[in-house]
Amino acid sequence: MISYRIVHASCVVLALVTSGCISVRGGSEAAHTYQLSLEGAQREVHAADGNSPVVQLSPPQAEPGFETPRMVYLKRPYELEYFAANQWADTPANMVAPLLAQSLSQSGIWRDVVLLPSLVPGDYRLDVYGFALQQEFFQ
Repeated sequence: MISYRIVHASCVVLALVTSGCISVRGGSEAAHTYQLSLEGAQREVHAADGNSPVVQLSPPQAEPGFETPRMVYLKRPYELEYFAANQWADTPANMVAPLLAQSLSQSGIWRDVVLLPSLVPGDYRLDVYGFALQQEFFQ
């Protein structure tokens, strides 16, 4: 009699545990991944002369909460929420660094744009702090 109750209780526990592992949903929605680019931007490329300064570009530093590939949106100021099925290919701060370098080098102001860390000396240094990329749905 006792062994029957133990077997019955074990079967019930096993059924509950395995049913928790089975998802009722067919499958989660596939994530859409996006990149940042300057494609389609119409810019004139200017050549810098040999006496132009060299600029060093440090990696952009994201605001807290934005150092993730997840896409951020706000319904209320200062309350970060993340899209469930959309994401960036990398953190926005990492994706904007080469775009900044490309824009600076095409401006014709700088002889060279050097991404830090580097041993190449520069005349100027550009530090980007507080980088945040968000969509706002304010009422």
